[in-house]
Amino acid sequence: MSDPENVKSARGVVSGDRRPLYRSIADCLRRELASGKLEPGAKLPPVRDLANQFKVSVITVSKALRTLESEGRLTCIPAVGAFVPAPPEARPVPRHMTIAFATVAIEEAFTQGLAASLEAACRSRGWILQIHNARTDPSVEAEALTRLPRTGTRGAVILPISDDANIEALFRLKFNKFPFVLVDRRIEGLRVDAVESDHEQGGYLAAKHLIARGHRRVLMLTCQPGMFSSADDRVRGYERALTEAGIVPQAQWKLRLEDTQGGNADRPWGTWYQQVLPVLKNIELPTAVIALNSYAGRGLLEACRELKLRIPEDVSVVSFDATEFLEGYHPPITVVAQRIPQIGQTALGLLERRLLPDAPPDAQRVLIEMDLIERKSVRDVVAG
Repeated sequence: MSDPENVKSARGVVSGDRRPLYRSIADCLRRELASGKLEPGAKLPPVRDLANQFKVSVITVSKALRTLESEGRLTCIPAVGAFVPAPPEARPVPRHMTIAFATVAIEEAFTQGLAASLEAACRSRGWILQIHNARTDPSVEAEALTRLPRTGTRGAVILPISDDANIEALFRLKFNKFPFVLVDRRIEGLRVDAVESDHEQGGYLAAKHLIARGHRRVLMLTCQPGMFSSADDRVRGYERALTEAGIVPQAQWKLRLEDTQGGNADRPWGTWYQQVLPVLKNIELPTAVIALNSYAGRGLLEACRELKLRIPEDVSVVSFDATEFLEGYHPPITVVAQRIPQIGQTALGLLERRLLPDAPPDAQRVLIEMDLIERKSVRDVVAG
C-alpha cells in the first residue's frame, strides 16, 4: 500500500476520473486489496497519510474506506485504523456465531445503550448477542465469567463490576485464550483489548465549564480511590482544570462515597443522596457540584429538592451520563456524555479482529472522546 509506484498510479486514476473522488480512491484501494499483496490482518496506512498520497481531504478518504467496509473488504475500527479481514473461508468461526456481553447491571442507562449498540453491530455481521447480567453482584459475575467458554460463545465484550472484583476470573479467561474486550475498565497487569471513554478529558470538560462560568469552588461527588479507573480519571481531569485556572483543589471538595452499590432497586441513587445531604445543609452558596454518574446526579438533585435549594441559582450542577431523567429534569441538567454507539462498535471491531487467524499479539487500548452537553443547570457567578 505504501509502494511509491502504487501511489503514483492511484493519483493518476484519481486525477483523470470524473466520478466522485471517493469512488475513484475506493477503486484504487479495491484493486490493491484484490491483488493479495496485503495479508489478512494487515493495517492500512493512517487516513491522513492516504489523504496526502491521493492529494484529497481526510473526509474523502474516510468515505472511500467506509465504502470498502460496507462491501466487507475492510474492517474499520474508530481511532485505531482500517484492517484487511480474513476471507470468509479462512475465518475461524461461522458467520452466525454467538458473542457474549457480560455486564455489571443491564438496568443502568450506559449498559442499556451499550447493549443496544453491540446488538446492532452483531446483527449487521449476522452474529447473535448473548447477555450476562451480574446485577452488581460479584458472585453472579464470577459465575458468568467462569461459564463463558462453556456457553458456545466465541468471544465476549466485558464491562466488569469494578477494577478489582473477579480479577482472577478475568485473568483465567486470558490464560485460556478466550477472546474478550474490556469496556470502561482498566485492570493493572491484564493486557487485553480495551475500549473506554477518555474519562480524564470528561472530568476536565465538566470542571472547565463551571470555571468558565465564574465558579471558584467546585465540588465533586465521587467514590473512593481505586474502585473504578474511570472515576479516578474523572477526578484527575477535574483537578487538572482547577489547577490550570489557578485554583488549589481542596480535599474537602471531593465528596467520596464509601459504597456506590448501597441503594435499593427503587432508589439506586439513595446512598448518593445520603452522602451529599449533610454537606449541602452547611455549604456556602452559591456553589457548584460535579456528579460522578447519573445515580450521583439523581441523589444530588433529590437532596437539593429536600433542602429547597434552587438549581442553578443556589447549586450549579454538571452530571456525567446523558440519561432521560437528567434531560427531562426542570431545569434540564448539563451533562458530560459518553459516545456509547462508538464504544460498542469499536469494542466489537476489536473483538472481530482478535478472532482472525493472524490476530496481532499486542493488546489495543482505544480512548473515545466525551462530549459536554450544555443545558440550563449552571449559572454565571460574578466575582464580588
